[in-house]
Amino acid sequence: MPYEISDPELNERILRLVADAADGDNQDLIAEMITTVIKLHRDHATRGDLKLINTALKEMRYSNLVFSRHKEPKVTIFGSARLREDDPNYQLAERFAAEMVAHGWGVITGAGPGIMEAGSRGAGPDAAYGVSIRLPFETHGNAVALFFISQAPRPD
Repeated sequence: MPYEISDPELNERILRLVADAADGDNQDLIAEMITTVIKLHRDHATRGDLKLINTALKEMRYSNLVFSRHKEPKVTIFGSARLREDDPNYQLAERFAAEMVAHGWGVITGAGPGIMEAGSRGAGPDAAYGVSIRLPFETHGNAVALFFISQAPRPD
């Protein structure tokens, strides 16, 4: 059963728009994404919800664009920004990241200090990826990450 709106004319307009704007094998998915946006509107999603979804979609598009050049598998390391280099968990994260890189993986962290820096250091500058949100503290990526993407924080 196709994913559509209950208005056949609008479904046809969506398909025409997609045919005019997109080529390739993914026209069905593009049409479904547009349909979902219209359904959100018709479901009376609040402006705040629509802003959140719009921001998330834009961020996902940008992240996809940035990461599309880096095809290797990646592991993400999460953890405290407040650990220091002499902490056993910091050292473990650094060793883990180095081991993952030795097996052909990239390492994604939050690009901050602590565990995130340990993961970036262990990965080295050619395999460390830093992705972060904007916060009132920890506003800059660590010095090791290959590149740094700063995303807007999510509203409460």
